[in-house]
Amino acid sequence: MEKITLTKLDITLLKELYLIYSPSEHEEEMSNFVQKTLSDMSVKFEVDNHRQIFSLKKGTPLLVAHMDQVSSSKLEKVWHHNDTMVGTGNLGADDKNGIFILLKLIWEFRDKVSFIFSVCEENCSSTNNISQVLTPNKALIKEMLYGLVFDRRNGSDIIGAKNNYCTDDFDTVLEALGKSFGYHSTSGSFSDCNAISNELSCANISCGYYNPHSSNEITIISELENSLNFGRKIISEIKTRFDPPKKYFSSSTYHSKKYFSSSTYHYKPTTYIGNKTNKSDILYECLKCDEIFSEEDLVHAVIYTYVYNNVCPICGGSLALFCGSVKNVKISKRKFKFSEEMRMEYCKICDTTISEKDVRLVINKVNICFSCRTPLIPCIVLLQEGVQK
Repeated sequence: MEKITLTKLDITLLKELYLIYSPSEHEEEMSNFVQKTLSDMSVKFEVDNHRQIFSLKKGTPLLVAHMDQVSSSKLEKVWHHNDTMVGTGNLGADDKNGIFILLKLIWEFRDKVSFIFSVCEENCSSTNNISQVLTPNKALIKEMLYGLVFDRRNGSDIIGAKNNYCTDDFDTVLEALGKSFGYHSTSGSFSDCNAISNELSCANISCGYYNPHSSNEITIISELENSLNFGRKIISEIKTRFDPPKKYFSSSTYHSKKYFSSSTYHYKPTTYIGNKTNKSDILYECLKCDEIFSEEDLVHAVIYTYVYNNVCPICGGSLALFCGSVKNVKISKRKFKFSEEMRMEYCKICDTTISEKDVRLVINKVNICFSCRTPLIPCIVLLQEGVQK
């Protein structure tokens, strides 16, 4: 199919989305805007008590984006310069870029897709989230084909099987389709996929934003456009249904490699969610490098390295619940440190890394390569320091 190019009207719509202030539990203005836009498009939809907007039809793919953002203040202005969009603070591109893509896909595919515009995805302490739509409609959702969530930073990631969000078959098909768009399968952080994947295979797709949850957040327009075209390709090509991935949380023999549900265990940099009184009694093993971690190890890794969601802090592999005997395992206490001196910025055009000391900050506070003026991408390097106790 022929790729589409974003127009001036599309950029205007994107700016309108960015200028709407919609922190978690205060998504009213964004919900009203999306409802009006869908109504203007003559698209039918439902709205629940939490202002979540949805339309569910069996035999269709489910498209999802969340309407809340992480920000402490409303934007005063948004600028579009060349291939970049920036603002006076946090754009909320996480996940207004996803909202933009859903609106474009719904306009094109109409009743051939289902959709949910969710709330409180960022505020995980709230129960008024996408589950309020999924739970009462579980039987209908099980008859859908698959789920696509557009809520991932950068412009190249498919967060699927490596996060236990989908079956290997679905992941393989997505990666094959995504090759020509520069996409590849990898692991990533929490999203609405955590809940959706209990009912059907789904994946979280990159949609062109960088530095999420910060005042330096930016959008690369060409990557947003590429994400939209990738989504169009998926919907046009994949017409079969994919079952949800198998998720386990039970004891068994050692090296049984049973995954724990990513919807029941979730890491956040500033909070620890769980009711375990003794974190050292629960262990996890990496399916890639076979390292074994206690919950305490992982919590420290999260605090110091911004690692999210059942990811090994050493190699980035998927973690599984270790079901062997805790008494027979010797755990050397580890301390993970985020290395400031190794915190680099990467330029895709020049293919070089630049130290933070050398990065020039322009007036809009976006890191720009001083050679080609391209926005730089933060590189996070994880270091392990082994400490025997």
